[in-house]
Amino acid sequence: MLDVKYFAAIIIGFCICILVNVTKDGSFWAAVSSAVAASISAFVACQMYQKEKYKEKTENDKELLYAIIQVAALYNKLHSLYLGNDRTDESFNNLKRLDKNSLFDETNRAFYNTNHPDKFNENFIELIVAMAYFKGGVATNNKCLIVDYANVLDNMKYCYEIIVDAYESNGYQNSKILKIVENLLLNEKDIKDAKSEFQEVKLRYDKRNKEAVFIFEWFDKFFLVAIKKVLDMQDELEKHEFLNLEDEVAKIIVSKLMDNAIDLEDEKDEVFNKIPLSKEEEIAKKIISDIRLLYSKKQDDGSIAFVAQTNPS
Repeated sequence: MLDVKYFAAIIIGFCICILVNVTKDGSFWAAVSSAVAASISAFVACQMYQKEKYKEKTENDKELLYAIIQVAALYNKLHSLYLGNDRTDESFNNLKRLDKNSLFDETNRAFYNTNHPDKFNENFIELIVAMAYFKGGVATNNKCLIVDYANVLDNMKYCYEIIVDAYESNGYQNSKILKIVENLLLNEKDIKDAKSEFQEVKLRYDKRNKEAVFIFEWFDKFFLVAIKKVLDMQDELEKHEFLNLEDEVAKIIVSKLMDNAIDLEDEKDEVFNKIPLSKEEEIAKKIISDIRLLYSKKQDDGSIAFVAQTNPS
């Protein structure tokens, strides 16, 4: 339908053309014919403009829908691979062999459209940076999977922020987008205070990421402490035995991380409930206990309030 302002412009142009032409040569009908021709040209130009704008909006809507679908798919894939699977040797080996490039193609042109909402573009930049860290890491052993897990949480957090923004913006006025994000976020649950719930989830991802990074940074030092305290014959371990033991302990810790069983801020948290524990579990328990103590001394700037005791007492 022709916009009122364009219709008014055509009428005004029509009248001006008549006035100009009558003044110019005094021929009324010639002036009318000229005005009609000019008005028709203006109408056609206006319709073409409207058609192009509609086509552009349609293409933009399609690209935004595609982008949201891909972000939601990435979120679900990462959740399934790193948080949803059973913790078995095969599942860990699959993660080490994972083709990370197949999870998400961040070079697709549909993601880079200046007509996308500003908040989407801001969050997407953060997601791309997080994906670069994730894809740049190579998990050659179980210990490296701790870093993978931390990077996955970062990616999931930014995916989540994009989805939440789309939800709170009513699907960016796109009913298909709204349906997608509602299914992912609400999962048919009645959340009375959705915004508060979403903020809590994002903070939880951020907290778990920081804890995983902290564990990885201190794993080696506290592993050496733990084996000296748990094992009597640690000095007699061959190099391959030491590496195998380290890998098994790292597998236990990354399993607990992925199961959300480790909370470094909870001093009463019991990660291991069963007894007796294997030697690997005893070492893992000691590592987590020592790292939790150190984490409690962490300052806001990331520094530690005291020098950690890394030698056996």
